[in-house]
Amino acid sequence: MPEVQKVEMDKLSQERESPAHLKKPPMAFYIMLGILACGATLLLALGVLPRISNSKMLDKEEQRIAQTVLELPAVRVSKAPPVQELTLPANIEPIQEIPIYARTDGFLKRRYVNIGDKVKTNQVLLEVETPEVMQQLKEAQAEHKQALSQLKSAQAELAQSKASLATQKANVKKAQADLALAESQVKRYDDLAKEGAISLEQRDMKQRDVDACKALIEQANANVTAAKAQMEAYEERISAARATVESGKAKEERFKSLVSFQSIKAPCDGVITACNVDDGALITSGSSTNANVLIQMARTSTLRVYAYVPQSFYRYIHAGMPTEITVSELPGQIFAGTVTHVSGGLNQESRTLLCEVVIPNKDGKLMSGMYAQVKFSIHRDDSPVIIPSSSLVVRGDDVNVVVVEDNKARFSKITLGRDYGKEVEVQTGLKDGEIVLKDPPVDVEDGDQIIAKVVTEKISDKKR
Repeated sequence: MPEVQKVEMDKLSQERESPAHLKKPPMAFYIMLGILACGATLLLALGVLPRISNSKMLDKEEQRIAQTVLELPAVRVSKAPPVQELTLPANIEPIQEIPIYARTDGFLKRRYVNIGDKVKTNQVLLEVETPEVMQQLKEAQAEHKQALSQLKSAQAELAQSKASLATQKANVKKAQADLALAESQVKRYDDLAKEGAISLEQRDMKQRDVDACKALIEQANANVTAAKAQMEAYEERISAARATVESGKAKEERFKSLVSFQSIKAPCDGVITACNVDDGALITSGSSTNANVLIQMARTSTLRVYAYVPQSFYRYIHAGMPTEITVSELPGQIFAGTVTHVSGGLNQESRTLLCEVVIPNKDGKLMSGMYAQVKFSIHRDDSPVIIPSSSLVVRGDDVNVVVVEDNKARFSKITLGRDYGKEVEVQTGLKDGEIVLKDPPVDVEDGDQIIAKVVTEKISDKKR
């Protein structure tokens, strides 16, 4: 009995010494904890176990794919034919467009043509009435006549001056002869006077005759000099009169030309494309602005087109090269053309070469302004390789194709040429006869085992 009491006393002592939070939790707490542990275990089993299973299945699939040899469509590349057809769009234009301007002022008296009319060389197109020009022509003719009259008057005065000069020269000669005679007489009279046969007064009279002849000679020489000066003056007047005559003649011819421009004629064979004036309209001469264009005509017996050749073909285009022109409005008809001119450089913006193609059009089937297709037959010694566009693999800045060699994939970097849409040219990176994948998968890598299923179609045999 005392031991039982002692045990109870010890328990009571321990309960008093222990704090309240060290007491055992209730049974409900352990039940809740068990429920939570079961739920977490269930969720773990439902989430993790399927993932583990799927991962194992994926690993097995990857191993199976890695061990499987892919069979993919491919194409055996070959060079394009040495003769390729290059077709370019172009607009048909007349070989020459001619604006017709007025060369004289006046009023339009009559217009003889309309748009669409075919005209011949020197055919009258317009008649212009020019009353002011006619009046100016009459004034120029009168001035010309007056200048001619002045020239004739000056020529007559010059002839008179020449006659006077000849007379004065004759007087000089006569006076010189009289002087010689008087001098000989003076000598004889000197001898007679010394012998006493005549008086000294008679000898002095002969000496006076000598002095008179000398004075006459001086006067005659002076008259000759004056006549020469007068003749030179008349010659200058004649020169001035002739210049006036030439000026008047040129002025008269100018107005005659303006009068002749009353009839405006066709400079060549062609067709009228525009008429900008009607009867009675005021006509102003000149060609400074398009507003003064009376009629627009074009030469359509020969047409031309301008084609822009890509840079990759500029080496093969030359003058004299034959071409074929087609228009959709005339199906089945091919018109022959010839390259006549080739630009000396490429356009810096489009990198194209401008060339001119001339087309004979005597039958008039083609019209200017038509949209056409120009086909060039290009002869190339360095024909490129043609591959499908779907074979291209772009990685970064590089363009590659997947080449199949010994049933293994190999990436080859290439340089592209012309793009045909579904096909492209390859300048470098591929050789004739190599096999490339037609549509390579995105996950293909170097060294992958591949069986190339070569298609029977040959890309290079297609016409361009």
